Amino acid sequence: MGEPDLRGLGESVYDDVDRLSSGCYPSWVLTREGAEVQKTRNGRCTSGGITMFDFSDSLDTPGRSRLQVDVVTDAGQTGSASTDFTVS
Repeated sequence: MGEPDLRGLGESVYDDVDRLSSGCYPSWVLTREGAEVQKTRNGRCTSGGITMFDFSDSLDTPGRSRLQVDVVTDAGQTGSASTDFTVS
């Protein structure tokens, strides 16, 4: 079986009541070996509270990477999540 084709990553965003599809502003930062590789800010969460990060060609270089998303809402709520992974 071949390697998975990973081109993007999604994050679901919830407030105290439900998933957010507006008033939600995610910022993504991809680092490799501690150096910033790519930074993106989405204008809003998409329908259903899901926001996506597009790796583009960022996965062409081997190394240990981290993807972090920080979210702020119109109501002032904040949240973050991150994942570490290795490209070989």
